Amino acid sequence: MKRQADADLQQDYLDAMELTVQHATADSASRAAEFLSKWAAELSEHSGVEFAELKVIALLNLCRMREQLQQNDEAERSRHEAITLFDHSSEPGNKVNIEDRLADVLVEFGEYRRAIRPCEQAIKLSRGGAVRGSGSGYAKLRPAPR
Repeated sequence: MKRQADADLQQDYLDAMELTVQHATADSASRAAEFLSKWAAELSEHSGVEFAELKVIALLNLCRMREQLQQNDEAERSRHEAITLFDHSSEPGNKVNIEDRLADVLVEFGEYRRAIRPCEQAIKLSRGGAVRGSGSGYAKLRPAPR
């Protein structure tokens, strides 16, 4: 059986998380939380900066689902674990799609200073052009034109 390339696996996780969060409703938040929790655990089994960043994204999205389910203590634990993991990472990853999504999620949680590093990395990786990601955290951080 052929082992899936890391880049493909990372993209699969990123796509699955994005679809799960985008389509989660009040009725499906519990199922979405189950998926996100499972993916966070699976991502722990992989080494590398990008997998750690994907785990941060999974945990922050899990926090959001747990908030919807009014599981506030569990939501806070997920958020704390995600932020701790992010703060202990020494360097940014090298995948523009992951950096861009990480910046977006951090901004959504009001973690603006933390979002700067992945946002700048996404810009660097895209060679200063338009950021090809899910939502361009850079666009959310830069001042509006006058």
